[in-house]
Amino acid sequence: MKTTEIYADTRGVATCTGRDCRQRILWATIVKSGRRMCFNDPELPALSTRHEPETRRLIETVDLDTNHWATCANAQRFKR
Repeated sequence: MKTTEIYADTRGVATCTGRDCRQRILWATIVKSGRRMCFNDPELPALSTRHEPETRRLIETVDLDTNHWATCANAQRFKR
């Protein structure tokens, strides 16, 4: 299983705008890149948690295999 770290305070539930998808998804900011990523599970469970030493922000480790772009029927539409 691949994992990634997200900032817990950036979680936000939305609906995929792909016309053939329309799945409820979770958006969150990735710690390493600062970019937002979407996940299939709106209630994505944290595998582990820790606090960032400088800011005391809560960081969650989550399953990267639940990335929405891996399963979205319209993933190509959103690529740059």
